[in-house]
Amino acid sequence: MDNPDKMDKQWMKRSIYNIPASVSDLNKQAYRPQVVSFGPFCVYDCYIRPTQAHKHRAAVHFLRRSGKPISLLVESLAEAVDDLKESYGYGVNDWSQYNLLEMMIVDGCFMLEILHFNSDGLNDYGPDDPIFSKHGKLFIMPYIRRDMLVPENQLPMLVLERLLPVERGAETSAEYINKLILNFFFPNTAIPVREKCVHVLDLYRRSLLQPQASEKTHYSISEDVHKDHDNVYIRSATELNLAGIQFQKSETRCLDDISFQGFILSLRLSKYF
Repeated sequence: MDNPDKMDKQWMKRSIYNIPASVSDLNKQAYRPQVVSFGPFCVYDCYIRPTQAHKHRAAVHFLRRSGKPISLLVESLAEAVDDLKESYGYGVNDWSQYNLLEMMIVDGCFMLEILHFNSDGLNDYGPDDPIFSKHGKLFIMPYIRRDMLVPENQLPMLVLERLLPVERGAETSAEYINKLILNFFFPNTAIPVREKCVHVLDLYRRSLLQPQASEKTHYSISEDVHKDHDNVYIRSATELNLAGIQFQKSETRCLDDISFQGFILSLRLSKYF
């Protein structure tokens, strides 16, 4: 039997989880990537397998442009392979170290190519490239943005933290990586997040919780929570609307920007969910 203390420590290191079937079965499309997989949980979904070839092609471009051998990427990630496994918990028990590192390198290189293409405008891809082109930016990138926020489709931030210094030949700060990612989701309007995050979804969430200037009176959701036989009950939007409360989109993108004035509840609505 495993040591309970050891299991507790392993559980605390886990940051990427499977969605319970009781939740995902309600709307399977909402919890699965539509174009590209990141990490081991969704890699075998048949409808996104065609993108695997594009991911390998992007990794080749990444290595060629960096001028570094793949052995350096392997060595860098191999040093952290235990931490990578613990990010997924029991989800990678059947993966060999070789297969796991290969997947992490390919997925990490592809994600970095996406981020570099967005910020630097990579020009070593053809004008008719299905992803790294004007056409891909218009018709494929929106789906990739959406897929990067799927809970099961997360790549440990540690992968990018290990790959970027090899590519750049210098240490890369968490703030720089965060800025690179946030500019992909919020061009020219990203709010800085300086602390380390465990994956893209964690960073996206933290960015939405950053305080923004607002003169509105904030309304606490907890004020409309009451206890009924020790069960916490939150009134639904339908109940609030029937009581005469109207809803409108808040003026900022901060999740904390919630106000209630004149029977109008104003709150953040995300275009990615």
